Formats: sequence, structure tokens, C-alpha cells
Amino acid sequence: MDTPPPASSRVPRLRQWYWKFAYIVVAITIYYLGGALAPTDNSRGILRSAMFFVLVLLATRLFRGATEPGPEPRPWWRMTGRPLAGFVLGGILAFATIALVLYAYGIETEKAVAELRPQEPYVIVTAVLFGTLAVLYLTSSIRIRGLDRDARIDEAAGRNGSRTSSTDQR
Repeated sequence: MDTPPPASSRVPRLRQWYWKFAYIVVAITIYYLGGALAPTDNSRGILRSAMFFVLVLLATRLFRGATEPGPEPRPWWRMTGRPLAGFVLGGILAFATIALVLYAYGIETEKAVAELRPQEPYVIVTAVLFGTLAVLYLTSSIRIRGLDRDARIDEAAGRNGSRTSSTDQR
């Protein structure tokens, strides 16, 4: 009467850099090969943006930082192991989002606007997906930093509490 392990323990957790690198190589391959399946440039761009979004979200579920616990899944809101990584990735994605919006709506010449019109849906979809990822990474890092601060405060309160309790016993 062996009970099967919980589903969360059967999902691989990538901790070593070489497994993470291998995931990124496979994800890039899927990104380019999968995007080539679409019939038009616009649909190819939208498909690639959607695949990028899914592959990044999958990576956040599989990757683990050195300080994160074993096989249990991350909380749904947690995107990285440390806040700095989330701030860097969120900043890059926010910059990419702003650049896409400026590209889409900041073009001044008629020729450039005419060339952009067929790709406008792709640019909009990509900007929305990149913006969503940027918000997820940045809010995750803010929340992790708050948890770290709360843990330090609790630890300090515990040390101060043990000092007062030892002085009360004298």
C-alpha cells in the first residue's frame, strides 16, 4: 500500500547552472522553430511572443535558487530566488515594453508608419506580454524584499525578547 509521491515532488527543480542553461537553449530552439510554423510575419511574431511568455513562466516554476526549499512548488507570485534577479529582469522587460510602445507610436515619417502598420498587432501583443512579465518580476521582488525584511525584524525581536526574558529571570 505505497502511496504515490505528491505531484509537486515529481516536477523537476532546476538548481544547477548547467540545467538552467540547457533549459534556456531548448527554449530558444522552441521559440525559433515554433515561430516558423506560422504562415505570416505578423502571426509568427504573435506566436513567438506567446511562446516566450509561456517559456518564461515555465522557467519560473522550474528554476530554484540556492536558498529555496526542496521539491515543493514556489508560491504562485514568486518569480525568482532573490530580489535582485527580479529587479534586473523586470527592468529589462519594462525597458523593452517602453521601447516597443515608442517604436509603435513614436514614428514620425510616413514611410516608417506605412511599414509598421502590418506589424502593429504583433508589436502591441508583445508590448502587453512583456509589460505583464515586467510587472510580475518587479512585484515579486518587492514582495520577497518585504518578506526578508519581516524575517530580519522577527529575528531581531526574538533576540531582544530572549534578552529581556533572561534579565527578567534574575
